[in-house]
Amino acid sequence: MEVLLPINNHVIKSESLALRPESLENKTIGFLDGWGFRNADGKMSMYPLMRELKNVLIKKYKNINILWVLKDNEHFPAKEDEIKKILNADVIVNGEAI
Repeated sequence: MEVLLPINNHVIKSESLALRPESLENKTIGFLDGWGFRNADGKMSMYPLMRELKNVLIKKYKNINILWVLKDNEHFPAKEDEIKKILNADVIVNGEAI
C-alpha cells in the first residue's frame, strides 16, 4: 500500500493498515470534514454519513470524545494546522464513500 502524505507529498510504503484499538471506549474520535454541510439553521455540520456515524458512536460508547475539524477546502489537502488538530485523536475518520 502507498500512502501519500498531504503536507509535503512524500510517499510512504506500508505493508499493512494502521493499528486499530480494541475498543473505542475512552478514546477521542476525530472527523476530518472536507465538505461541511449547512443545516437549516445555518450552522455548519459534517458530511451526512459522518454525522450519523458520530451519533452511533456517541450512543454506543459512554466515554468517547468527538473532535471535528473542518478543512478549509474539500479540493485541497488538509493544511498543517488542520492536521495538527486532527492528530490529537486516537482514531480518525476522513471522508466517506458514496
